[in-house]
Amino acid sequence: MSSLNDRSRFFSYMITDGRCGATDLDEFYRVIVARVSDSQPDYLLYRDKGFEEYDRYAYVLKSIGDLVRVMVHQNIDLAKDIEAFGVHLTSLQFEQIGRAKSLGLFTVVSTHTKEQVELAVSCGADAVTYSPIFYSPNKTKPLGLESLNEIVATMPIKIIALGGIVTQQHVDQVRLAGADGFASIRYFDKDFNV
Repeated sequence: MSSLNDRSRFFSYMITDGRCGATDLDEFYRVIVARVSDSQPDYLLYRDKGFEEYDRYAYVLKSIGDLVRVMVHQNIDLAKDIEAFGVHLTSLQFEQIGRAKSLGLFTVVSTHTKEQVELAVSCGADAVTYSPIFYSPNKTKPLGLESLNEIVATMPIKIIALGGIVTQQHVDQVRLAGADGFASIRYFDKDFNV
């Protein structure tokens, strides 16, 4: 596993697509382990918006910390409870960065503008996702590679490119633009057809 503190290595950040099509906890565990084993991401974000059993499913990931650094979406207390590596906060949670950091959690924040990246920096976040870089269904207009390059060049924080990264060509483009890493749902889903 690479470290976000190691600028010499470009890292990968797999985001789950909810329960990954699983119908129960055992299947969810098998699917996640298979995807992590196949793709070998450096980080795994479990994200399942609005799922009533999110906490219960997140606890399953406690046992895979030796395979990948586990991140929890939005819920600082849950991230601490399952001994996750960190938490990924939304662009509406800047005021919670300090609390997450005080609990020893690696803290990533979703950002979509230069001003949000600046705010994340001033609040002490460890990294940000900057999105969407490419076209992504149901998202705002793509920010593009030029914007990504400008953010990387001017902001003193780890920048994770996100949004519409579905092919190796996309990964190569964001790497050349200077991003410290990339995040994606569809890139890591072998059932997804480009």
